[in-house]
Amino acid sequence: MKTIFCYGDSNTYGYKADDHTRFDKNTRWTGVLTNLLKNKCNIVEEGCNNRTAFVKSYDGLKQSGLEYLDSCLPNCPIDYFIFALGANDLQYVYKLEPKDIEAGLIKFIKKLKSYKHISNIIVIEPPELNQDIKKGFFSFQFNDYSINLSKCVHQIYSKVADSENVELITFGKDIKTAVEDNLHYTKEAHSLIGHLIFEKIKNKILTFDI
Repeated sequence: MKTIFCYGDSNTYGYKADDHTRFDKNTRWTGVLTNLLKNKCNIVEEGCNNRTAFVKSYDGLKQSGLEYLDSCLPNCPIDYFIFALGANDLQYVYKLEPKDIEAGLIKFIKKLKSYKHISNIIVIEPPELNQDIKKGFFSFQFNDYSINLSKCVHQIYSKVADSENVELITFGKDIKTAVEDNLHYTKEAHSLIGHLIFEKIKNKILTFDI
């Protein structure tokens, strides 16, 4: 059975902005992908609230994406590693600059390539922030600097994905974040993300009987 390892933050975990709980398994984009693949692929969910990608999280090891990777990565062959991180690195406490995000993403991808049991890498860029995030529950973590920094993310992720020859999934304006916090995906967004990944994978792995 093929294995897809989904490594992300609260949007992979399935955090619900309206009541701070978690979307059910079938609603999360990982569950949508599982159902589209008709359960013929092993989907490993490794989402964690407030997980960063490149910087050491003030919450600890599990929330530090790059540092925690060795601890959670399974030893079995991984046909696709889906990287869905980057939003929490925009928190103003980390004081990152665009060059730091670019260097961090390159470092992460090169580390993934060093694992012989990972066959393919898909990078999902984080959502772009707007002024509404300063009105929501997570306003204490994001400010104008965070918002401006997020506007550089698409260009950075696109550049690195191209230079490192990995797949990239971008959302544009089709993927909506919840009005409650402008950070977490809506139910509809989770469905769209699952379908986008499915379309990307089904054309690459011809051995799937779906």
